[in-house]
Amino acid sequence: MEVNIRRARTADVRGIRQLIDLYATERRLLSKATVALFEDVPEFWVATLDDRVVGCGALHVMWEDLAEVRTVAVHPSVRGRRIGHQLVAALLAGARDLGVRKVFCLTFETGFFASFGFVPIDGAPVPPKVYEELLRSYDEGVAEFLDLERVKPNTLGNTRMLLRLDAAATHGRVMNRVAAIDCGTNSIRLLVADLPDDGGPLVDVSRRMEIVRLGEGVDRTGRLSTEAIERTRVALAGYAKEISELGASRVRMVATSASRDASNAADFRAMVRATLGSDPEVATGDEEARLSFTGAVRGLPSRYPAPYLVVDIGGGSTEFVRGTSSPDAAISVDIGCVRMTERHLRADPPTSAQIEAATADITAAVDRALTTVDGSAAATVLGLAGSVTTVAAIALGLREYQPDRIHHSQVSTVDVARVTDELLGMARRQRLDIPAMHPGRADVIGAGALILRVILERVGADAVVASEHDILDGIAWSLAP
Repeated sequence: MEVNIRRARTADVRGIRQLIDLYATERRLLSKATVALFEDVPEFWVATLDDRVVGCGALHVMWEDLAEVRTVAVHPSVRGRRIGHQLVAALLAGARDLGVRKVFCLTFETGFFASFGFVPIDGAPVPPKVYEELLRSYDEGVAEFLDLERVKPNTLGNTRMLLRLDAAATHGRVMNRVAAIDCGTNSIRLLVADLPDDGGPLVDVSRRMEIVRLGEGVDRTGRLSTEAIERTRVALAGYAKEISELGASRVRMVATSASRDASNAADFRAMVRATLGSDPEVATGDEEARLSFTGAVRGLPSRYPAPYLVVDIGGGSTEFVRGTSSPDAAISVDIGCVRMTERHLRADPPTSAQIEAATADITAAVDRALTTVDGSAAATVLGLAGSVTTVAAIALGLREYQPDRIHHSQVSTVDVARVTDELLGMARRQRLDIPAMHPGRADVIGAGALILRVILERVGADAVVASEHDILDGIAWSLAP
């Protein structure tokens, strides 16, 4: 189901109230009077699921160049879906639009806010005259920013953190806001990002993902089903609305293997044109591979040396690309987690014979790919997309899906093999009990893990580096002027 991130309305206050009460009992949020919540509605953004408020957050401006992110809360039932990340990204985008230079927060969740660039602070980083003016405020958040004695009981165990925004108005950088959409066999994803003109890292404004299973049944029928196109339309309509609200100047949607394989691809293109206002680009396999390489390698830590072998395991296909600063060989082969599940792993859990057949099919395709893209000399193997990051989350023993822990983590081939065997031995209902598992991935993760294991074994790699940055980031970078 689609999670919608939007500005709050007065009708959302009851839902916001319930979220605050949930965490106020644990002293993780301060309780507020309902009348104060109504007064603060213009500051709030909410996340809704089936018209129910499942997340909230507010941006309170304290001075000309200073604001606070406050009252960020996500219902426990939807943890692991990056809702908190999406809310904070929307609040920071609003801060940039207002011309704010610094954003304060008081939080227990230091790792979460550090992933956005917040750092712990001592004192109040404002000039003395501004400090004096802020003392006139009756707002408790301002008092917490100033670290006044009277609010110290409220701040016990919390960390005071500050983010200095990388916006154009603050550092003289020209930022180009773009929107990238990756529509694959299994999921459709959105990235709205600000691209600096000085070669620096892109700045996330919003990242979203929905499981729509566009390619369901394509391997058998050769057609996109009416139901799959409708699921994709609903998600895309939400993305189009967010793109408009966030003011992206350029949009590029890349549709991958499912729409490339389908006999009724024209129906899909017509739907996209009517919903988004522009046509999707049906990328060739080589183009997918090159976009994936750019998205994954740009910003990779220096501890992972070149040359790289990047493998992007999708729902219908897997892309292989080798290179250093840019790709020098690439190929796409028709093995993906949805395609292999539908073709071979149909029992729940799959039988030994089905696993053997899938392994043989995958091995043959991987060997064909490696004749074109020789990965034997790669110093680092980078694995992209949900199958790889989910395997990494399980191998790391995470109690929920944590992108900041997964991104650029290294998982040994031995651990990949262990996780693969565990997943293939489980029924779907058992896989759903894994804390880091997205419900829409539970029925195909066994095949995705098997593809990853075979690739590592055939390449002879000791480990894979999991990346949250992939083709979606590559699409965004392709929109740079």
